[in-house]
Amino acid sequence: MQASLKKLVSHPVLANIGWLMGDRIFRIGASLFVGVQIARYLGPEQYGMINFALAICGIFGALASLGLEGIVVRELVRDPIKTDEILGSTIAMKFMAALSAAIASYFAILMMRPDSSVMAWLVCITAVGMIFNQLTETLDFWFQSQVKSKYIVLARNFGFWLTVVLKLILLWQGASIIAFAIASLIEISLTALYLAWVYGHRFLKWHVYWQRCRTLLRDSLPLLVSSAMIMIYMRIDQVMLAQLVSDKELGIYSIAVRFAEVWYFVPMAIASSTQPSIMKLAVDSPLFFQRLQRLYNAMAALSYAISISMSFVAPLIVNWFFGPDYDRATPMMIVLTWSLIFTSLGVARSSFLTAMNWQKVHLATTTLGCIINIVLNYLLIPYYGGLGAAIASLIAYGVAAYVACFLYKPLWPTAIMLTKAIIWPKFW
Repeated sequence: MQASLKKLVSHPVLANIGWLMGDRIFRIGASLFVGVQIARYLGPEQYGMINFALAICGIFGALASLGLEGIVVRELVRDPIKTDEILGSTIAMKFMAALSAAIASYFAILMMRPDSSVMAWLVCITAVGMIFNQLTETLDFWFQSQVKSKYIVLARNFGFWLTVVLKLILLWQGASIIAFAIASLIEISLTALYLAWVYGHRFLKWHVYWQRCRTLLRDSLPLLVSSAMIMIYMRIDQVMLAQLVSDKELGIYSIAVRFAEVWYFVPMAIASSTQPSIMKLAVDSPLFFQRLQRLYNAMAALSYAISISMSFVAPLIVNWFFGPDYDRATPMMIVLTWSLIFTSLGVARSSFLTAMNWQKVHLATTTLGCIINIVLNYLLIPYYGGLGAAIASLIAYGVAAYVACFLYKPLWPTAIMLTKAIIWPKFW
C-alpha cells in the first residue's frame, strides 16, 4: 500500500496539480494581507477605480489571448517536433493582438471617462502589463504541454514576492493610486522575464510560419470569440456597476469578486494538468468518458466544499479584514462563491469541447451566457447595486455551463454527465 501511495503521489499529473494548487494556496495569505491593506488604504472609491481599469483592459485583453490556450497545448502535444514553429507563430500573433487591445482600451476609457486623467493613466499602465503577459502565456503553453507547471509556479512567485515587498513599501510611504498600478505592472514583467530565463536560449530557434498562424487562428477563432464573451460577462458587471451606480459601489463589489475569483485556481489547475492526458485518448474510447466524468465530479465536489465553507466565513472575512466601509460586500461574496460550481464545470467541459473540436458549440453557449448577463445586469444593478450584479453573474454562469447543454442535442450526454456531477460528485 505504501508503494502504491508513493506511486500515486509521484504521478506527473498529480504532481503538476500539486505545484499549481500549492503555489496558489501559499500565495493566498500574502495576497490577502496586502490586498486588504491596499483596499483599506485607498477606500472603496479609489479601489473601485483600479478595478474599473482592470475590467476595461480585461474585456479587450480577451482578444489578445486569441483563444489559443487549448489549441496550442494540443498542437504541442500532438506535434512536438514543430515546437519552435508553433511557439514562434503564437507569440507573434499574441503580441500584435495585445498591442491592438491596449490601444482599444485607451480609446475606450477616453470615451467613457474623458475628464479623468487618473483613469487614463491606470488603463495605460494596465494595458502595458497586458502586452508583457503574452510572453508569459506563450511559455505557459509549452510548460503545460510538458506537465512541468513547477516552473510557472517559480516564475510567478519570483514576481509576486518582490512585488509584495514593493507594495508594502508604497503603503508605508503613502503612495498614490498610480504607484500601485505600476507595482502590478512590475510583477507581470518580472514573471515574464523569469520564465524567459528558465526557458533559455531556445528562443533563438523560434520562427514564424504564416501557414501555421492561419491554421491556429482557424481552429481558435470560435474560442477567441468565446474567450471574449467569457471575459465580457465576467467583467461587464464591474463596468456597468461603475457607470450605472458609482466607483464606490464597484470598490465594495470588487472585494466580493476578489474572494470569489481567488478560488478559480482550483478548476484551472485541475483542467490544465489533466488536459494533455485527455487529449491523448480517442474520443470514442470508454476511458475518455470515464475520465471526463471523474473530472466533472472532482470539479463539483471541490466547488461545493469551497462554497459551503465561504457561506459561513464570508461575514467574518468582511468584518475582520475590511471594516464597516465594505460591509455590503458580504452577501455579494456568498452569491459569487456559489457560482464557482458552474465556472468549474464550464472549465472542465471546455476540455471535452476542445478534444471534439467543437469550438463553435463553446462559442454558442458562452454567447448565450454573455447576453443573459448583460440583460440581467441592466435590470438588476439600478435596484440592487452590487448584489444585483452578483445574482446576474450566478445565473449567467449556470446557463452557459449547464443549462445550455440541454438546448443542443449533441450535448445531451454532457448534460447528463454534468447533472450526475452536481447531484452526486463522487470522484474517488
